[in-house]
Amino acid sequence: MVVSQTEAWTGATTLTGAPIARESPSAAWTGKEMIVWGGRIALDGTSVNTGAKYDPVTNTWTGTTTTTGAPPARRLHTASGPGRR
Repeated sequence: MVVSQTEAWTGATTLTGAPIARESPSAAWTGKEMIVWGGRIALDGTSVNTGAKYDPVTNTWTGTTTTTGAPPARRLHTASGPGRR
């Protein structure tokens, strides 16, 4: 069976507003945006409770504006998108 693929890389993703480089975060696709949360800062090993969401249509990142009510800092955790368990 031959599968046709119409997607193509169109260029670099913007880093403006993207979360700082991290190891072992969770990422979940909502059907519209990708949410990246938590992990450990690659430079110093500090676990964080911050993240951002990426919209591929507009090629924009929206970073964490507050951590009020956010889960504690963590890494090596999992996340799932809508309709997943």
